[in-house]
Amino acid sequence: MIWRWAAFCARSVPGPGWPDGKAKYINSAESAIFRKRETLFAQHLALREARRLGALVLVEGYMDAIALHAAGSDWDLCRRALCSAYFHQAARLKGVGEYVNCRNGMPCHLHPSSALFGMGVQPEYIVYHELVMTSKEYMQCVTAVDPEWLAALGP
Repeated sequence: MIWRWAAFCARSVPGPGWPDGKAKYINSAESAIFRKRETLFAQHLALREARRLGALVLVEGYMDAIALHAAGSDWDLCRRALCSAYFHQAARLKGVGEYVNCRNGMPCHLHPSSALFGMGVQPEYIVYHELVMTSKEYMQCVTAVDPEWLAALGP
């Protein structure tokens, strides 16, 4: 396989004499062979791991991709990161199929399209990305979290 450069990204870290003290990112302009929306950083590594693990996590920035790669395939690390972002949308199990929002006590249910729906075992605590309001409040994009993470990461 012949590799050729598609684009270049760099990050300079502030040092003595740096005008505003902020990190700077330098990115290649889009071209015939580089379209930012179509080119994935470390795609060959991601696809190999996705085949091995049967799962894939996409992140936006190349620094995030490097950090996740360095962390290995520790799913608790990913779940903890989601918990830190969505701790305000945490819910605890109230009964069979029903959760309550930890902040306001609002009843909510797992959406039937959720990966956790119908698993047989329902996690005690979860965080969710959004609510869909129909006849009930359904949580979408859900992941199980450890209650200790909520206590440590919350305000």
